[in-house]
Amino acid sequence: VVASILLLDETQRLRPGAAPGLPASFLAAIDGLAIGEGVGSCGTAAFRGEPVEVDDIAASPLWTDYRDLAREAGLAACWSMPILDAAGTVLG
Repeated sequence: VVASILLLDETQRLRPGAAPGLPASFLAAIDGLAIGEGVGSCGTAAFRGEPVEVDDIAASPLWTDYRDLAREAGLAACWSMPILDAAGTVLG
């Protein structure tokens, strides 16, 4: 199991906060990625403001542009939960 915390900056882009189990190449590739529908599990969860579960990254439309990156990092499935403040604003 690999866990990470990605934070959302003021421009609505993902920034690695803590991800000790992910390769540096993966973190570099996602650093500054704009959130949105179809931006992997984390970018989609932050965009929607709700949890996203993907059982098979290789088959998921949310990972279409990031499949090779995930495969190289050894990721096959992913679950992402947005971090919200008390007002419901997505922080990460």
